[in-house]
Amino acid sequence: MICGAFRCASLDTKRVLSTICVYIALLDDKNAVTIGHVCNAAGCTTGDFNRVFNQVIKEYPELRPEKMSIESLVPVVLSEANVAVNERKILEEKVLKILELERECWLIEGRTPVHIIYAAAYLAWKSLKPYDRRKVRLPEFCRQMDI
Repeated sequence: MICGAFRCASLDTKRVLSTICVYIALLDDKNAVTIGHVCNAAGCTTGDFNRVFNQVIKEYPELRPEKMSIESLVPVVLSEANVAVNERKILEEKVLKILELERECWLIEGRTPVHIIYAAAYLAWKSLKPYDRRKVRLPEFCRQMDI
């Protein structure tokens, strides 16, 4: 089905197309995954992914995956962070509470979920040890967490 529309596409576009097929299949199986994770694993840029993804959805709108809630992405995004094991679960719970508050204030709509999760994780992380972490700024947090 997709092969006909992309028959004359470049090899790079076909590689990105195969990445999109994997992404759609993962979402159809209810796996929480971000575009960034899939692109990193496949070695393509998110810009190329979005360009080809938009072409696929334009040609085949029935392949558009259901929107995934930002809350389901929290464990996936934070799995990359260099967080102490004893803090991880508490951090995830606090991030989910912050996201709930952000949703009530309409701060999530139209934003990139990964960046919102990182910002919420920063606030939650600081709240775990407020005195010790009071001077840690966002860039330093990102360096410490390897995100």
